[in-house]
Amino acid sequence: MLSEDQKAQFVLDEINARRVEIQSRIGRVESDMQYGLLSSGGLWAWILTDTTRDVGPWIAWLPAIITVFFFAKWLAQDLRINGIGSYLKDVESQLNLPDGLGWETNRHQYTKPRLAGFTTCFWSALLLGNVIGVLTICMPA
Repeated sequence: MLSEDQKAQFVLDEINARRVEIQSRIGRVESDMQYGLLSSGGLWAWILTDTTRDVGPWIAWLPAIITVFFFAKWLAQDLRINGIGSYLKDVESQLNLPDGLGWETNRHQYTKPRLAGFTTCFWSALLLGNVIGVLTICMPA
């Protein structure tokens, strides 16, 4: 059986570990946004400047396909971040903290999910741009 001090230390360590995991996942989301934009732009630069066209028109779909994979990865990260946040909020509620205390409790009271909304717009716009690019290139003149 754990003493009260050991329980308190466990809860503190657990909350800190989950917060670090959330911050790490947010960092990966931001990196993926950079890589997604750079890989999409790099592929379009290659596609638009390639004069041989030996690879066929299907290659124009590659930036959109990569964007879909990055988008799916972000959705998985977002679900996990929300799951961790819910878990932390449950842990905080079990601690009977005074009103407004607790990282997740405070975050839910005073902030809106702006990062998730921005990220959704980013991936949607990048995917739409890539699909428009494909349709522009592949449509007969």
